[in-house]
Formats: sequence, C-alpha cells, structure tokens
Amino acid sequence: MNPRIIKSMLLMHPIGLLAQGLRRLSALAHIPSVFTHNKRLPLFQRGDTIMAIFLRKTVTTLLVIGTAALLTIGIGHRVQAQMAPAAWIWGGHLWNYSTFKLDNSTARSMTEYMIWAGNDYSSNTDLNIRNPSYSHLYANLWRGDEGRARTVSIVNGAIQWNSAPAWSNPIGINTLPGSGSIQTQVNYRLGNDLYQSIWQSNYGYFRTVPIVNNVVQWNSASAWSNPIAISGMPGSGNMQAHGDYAVGNTLMQAIWRGNQGWSRSVPIVNGAVQWSQAGAWSGPININTLPGGGDIQATDNYVVGNTYWQSLWRSNVQWTRYAPIINGSVEFGQASDWWITTSQENLPGSGSVQAQGHYVLVPGTVAGTLPPEAIRAEERNLGATGYHGLAMPMDAEGWLCYIVTFPTGFCNMTNDRATSARILFSTYYGYPNQHYLARHEMGHVFGLYHPSEIDCPLPLTVMYVPSCPQLPTLQQDEINWINWTY
Repeated sequence: MNPRIIKSMLLMHPIGLLAQGLRRLSALAHIPSVFTHNKRLPLFQRGDTIMAIFLRKTVTTLLVIGTAALLTIGIGHRVQAQMAPAAWIWGGHLWNYSTFKLDNSTARSMTEYMIWAGNDYSSNTDLNIRNPSYSHLYANLWRGDEGRARTVSIVNGAIQWNSAPAWSNPIGINTLPGSGSIQTQVNYRLGNDLYQSIWQSNYGYFRTVPIVNNVVQWNSASAWSNPIAISGMPGSGNMQAHGDYAVGNTLMQAIWRGNQGWSRSVPIVNGAVQWSQAGAWSGPININTLPGGGDIQATDNYVVGNTYWQSLWRSNVQWTRYAPIINGSVEFGQASDWWITTSQENLPGSGSVQAQGHYVLVPGTVAGTLPPEAIRAEERNLGATGYHGLAMPMDAEGWLCYIVTFPTGFCNMTNDRATSARILFSTYYGYPNQHYLARHEMGHVFGLYHPSEIDCPLPLTVMYVPSCPQLPTLQQDEINWINWTY
C-alpha cells in the first residue's frame, strides 16, 4: 500500500488527534474497514495481531513481534493472526538509540507506573532510560524594572516550589527594545521556537528564539519586532497585563486594560499561528470576578502536562488556580478554587510586581516531532477506540513508522530508524493492571508485538493481550530479545 495513502487514512480517522505525529495532510475519500465480531469498524480500531518469527539467542519459543505506530492493547477483539511483512520478520533494530528520555509530564495517573516500567527496562536490558532534561519550569519575573529568572524542577508533573533555587542576578531593563517601565511579559513554546512578547509604555514587541534539543538558543534570538500600538487592542487605558499560551491547536490571548479583561483565540496550523484567522476579542471581564483587591498588576498562564496553570497579581499578592486540559481545551468549569501562592515565588528585588512570564519546555508535537530519544506518555480520554493504550514510534521528521499492521515505509532498520515515540493511555474504559499496561506499551515502542490471543502461548510475556495473564514485570523472553536486538 502506498505509504502516503496510509498517512492520509490515519488523518481521516475519528481518533485523528493521534495525527499530531504527522506533519503534512493529504486527502483520502475512503477508509478501508474490516468486520470484527459482526461489527464493521474502521481499520484503525482493529485489535489485530501480527505473527512474526525471528532468530534470537534462545530459540526455545517463537516470539511474536512487530513494530507499530498504533501498537495496542485491544479490548475484546480477536481476529485471525496474520504474517508480518517480510521487512519486519527478523526483529530488526528499529530504534536509532539505546538511551531514551522518558517524559511523564502528561502521564498523570500513569506516571508512577511509567517510572517503574522505565526502571524495569533500564535495569534488566541493555537500554538506558532516564528522566528528560526538559522537566523544568522556567520562571521569569519583573519587579522595580529589574528582571529575574530561575529554573524550578518538575517531578512527576508536580512543580517543586519547596526546593526552588535562588533567583538570578537582576536583568536590566535596557536589554529590552522599548522605553519606559515594563508592563507585561509573555513566554510560550510553539513547535521548536520560544515566543516572547513584552509591553513597554503601551507599545508591544515580540521575538522568537529557536529551541534545539530542548535548549533555548538565546544567542540566535531574532530581532525584536517593530512596536505594536495599543490602539489596536480592545478596551481603554494603560496595558496592565498580558497572557498568551498555546494549548492543542489554539493560541489563547488575554489582556487587561483599565481593570477590564479581554480574550481571543487564534488557530495554529502546522505549527504556525494563523493571525489572519484570529477570533474577535471577547469581553470585558470585570475585575470583581477575580480574587484579591487592588488593580491588576500581572497575569501568567502556562501548561504542565495536561494541566493549565493561571496566576495573577493584585496588591503584590499572587493568586493561583489550575484547570484540566481535555481534548486540547482548558475546562474552566472544572477549575480549582483560587488560593494565595505569594510565598512560593520568594520575591526578589523591591517595588511592585510588574510582569511574570513562566514557561515549560515540554516538547510539543504541533510541528509533528519530538526531541531525539524522547518517549512521551500521555493520559487522556480517547473515547470508544477499543484500546487501553496506543504506542506510536516515529522517525526524525515525525512520520509514524507503523499504522496497526501496515509499515508506512517511512522508517526502516538502517538509515531511517525511529527517533521518538508517544504512548497514549485512554481513561475511557478504565485500566487493566497498570504495571502490566506500562511495560506492555513500552514493549511495543521497542518492537515487541502480541503473541496469539487465542491460547496465551508460552513463554510468559508482558506482551500478552489483557485476556491472558497480566504480568506486572518484564519476563526473560522479552529481555533476551531486547538485548539481542539492541
């Protein structure tokens, strides 16, 4: 099958959110289907298995393997096993690395189990799995026209405020493009760029800074833009606060002027903000709907995993709340209560707080790629897909290596191996044994596939489907295969 047709098929599927791993769109008028349990399902909902035989150190058994972009634990599906394409029969070296960065920032309730699974693979095989270097909050704050910065660790999705380091030495306002006091600062990641925006004396400026291997390349920052006049903004009065953040395929913008708030959304397509399609500003939002007293001084918005964090400053007191992100949208109806968090900032300097712009460099998939070596676990409600989990290895350009039983042709075992992967855990059905689930999906990432669903054949393996024993630890058979392969 033409690999480009396969890509199009995935993009047209109802679980098209998985197509964030793809970088280009193409059209397809028809999606092939199969019959399973007398129910006609789209191709990508099948619980198929692929039989493949390969030579390994111990040949006491036949291990069933494959390499899939959507290698899954199916729910209640049994279909006849098929022979894998010849290119995958011998258990080739799918991955370009043997060291991996396990990103659990979006794993939520599966975080603990992914950590244990990573330790299991790292301790018992030749693979080296470690926590990613990008699990940090980069904090920025302006007070008395002096800027400060620091880096705060994130562990298992939780910001470690209690162990936050000291703030940097002051950054002079003369490093900024405008004149007068600073009014706002915004930082957010989009694709492989950090976007920065500030307001000074009621003029706005922005620039981009490239991100390479999750390191901001400050020496390669673009020039600041020409000034943006406040007359183009809604409301009246001085610019007080400004907060932008990217979530899903949308850039959300909010400003405060004259103690009134305004917001709008701007679509993101293929990693680019579509300013010409920006929505109308909505508002005004009355300051009386917010906690605290006094004028708005600063606002901040940032995303950690599937959680949106919102902070505001009034009378030098910081208030914070959070809300879940579900299917790419912030669910404000499920937001927490506001609470005072001034102490966690350990305010440096003197004077009134003027601006705050925290950001997290969790690798985004808007542009279709993850950093080299990254394996990102994500928990969300995928709906009635038929799967507890999906594993999606992809190459350096973001092309999926495999779609269910079909190799896409965009990964091979020589010069175009997989460089990153996403593992999706769906909360829709509830989980089987979570230790088993985490190890099972990671096994798919490295090339292991299901044995027969019918008789749960020996040797014991974590790659059994859920109707077989749900083994919570790696077994010797898969350990031998991984060490033989990698």
